[in-house]
Amino acid sequence: MKPNIIFIQSAGEFSKKEKEEIAVSVQKVFLDASKTLGINTLVNFTFYRFGKNNSGFTQAKDWITITIPKGRVDFVDLKPMLYHELHHIARGYCGFLEKGKHYLLNSLFSEGLATSFELDHSSPKRKMTHHKYTLALVKKWLPYMKKELYNTNEYDYAGWFQGKGKPSQLGYKIGKYMVDQVRNSHPEMTHGDLVRKNTKELLKLSKIKF
Repeated sequence: MKPNIIFIQSAGEFSKKEKEEIAVSVQKVFLDASKTLGINTLVNFTFYRFGKNNSGFTQAKDWITITIPKGRVDFVDLKPMLYHELHHIARGYCGFLEKGKHYLLNSLFSEGLATSFELDHSSPKRKMTHHKYTLALVKKWLPYMKKELYNTNEYDYAGWFQGKGKPSQLGYKIGKYMVDQVRNSHPEMTHGDLVRKNTKELLKLSKIKF
């Protein structure tokens, strides 16, 4: 199965060569991630020229939006980011989730797992910071998360994941810490094993107490 790749552009924003190179990269990553994670659905990739950094967003269970700044395409950064978003596809975690599926604990584990998968496909040359945490940071903020963990109505997404009123990318960092606890305790479990574990199973495997 091949991904469906769409370039949204004004004239000349993506050259023919760029389109070809991006398409080749997407297809390679898609095939590899599909084999590892068991993705068996068609995935649509929409590419835009926008912003100052590569950015990805899994909008729906079959739809990933990627924005790339103008200029030379940074494939060292782009490829691992594609792995991250494809993990969300495999897990079924996306922007448009049915009612009751968006809650903090699910977001923490989903982003932590996707970040761990991304890191396993990153080059040492790549600059990446949203996974870096300290035990002091984790210890300070875990108690604050407790009251929001299972709130399916609304939780502070802007604070936990976008740094509004809280440290930058805090949810990604704590999510990565939580997944590290799972993987350290169960090194035999692969990304394919973990991707479909529900949050209660993952929390039990992590041995974390809030």
